Amino acid sequence: GVKAKSGLDVSDPEIGETWEKVRSDKFEETWMVMAVEGKQLKVVKSGSGGATELLEEIDDAKVLYGGFRNKDNKFLGFGCVGSSAPMMAKAKGPVFKDAAMGALDGKSKTVYCTSKEDFIEALEKENF
Repeated sequence: GVKAKSGLDVSDPEIGETWEKVRSDKFEETWMVMAVEGKQLKVVKSGSGGATELLEEIDDAKVLYGGFRNKDNKFLGFGCVGSSAPMMAKAKGPVFKDAAMGALDGKSKTVYCTSKEDFIEALEKENF
């Protein structure tokens, strides 16, 4: 697989396929969530609902990445390091962020949060 400098494997074809759906007008998906399993980045879930649906997948005990299409039709990536995530996962969060975001083409920006509460505010600010 494709390994980034961080050692994170981002080669899972589902990542690109799911992100393509989020970016395409032909599909209903507006967001996707990914998590690190071992050394691999995997798609956890995607959906077509708004912030409420996406936030159901965000857990302060986990480090999650993903992307969404906002109401202005801009594509944003995100990293969310849960406030109660294990220390090792928290430490790797910023290291893996670049690799995870590198797997999502065409983003206008990346939002990086350190709690679910932060992320809720960020989604409002970014018009999702």
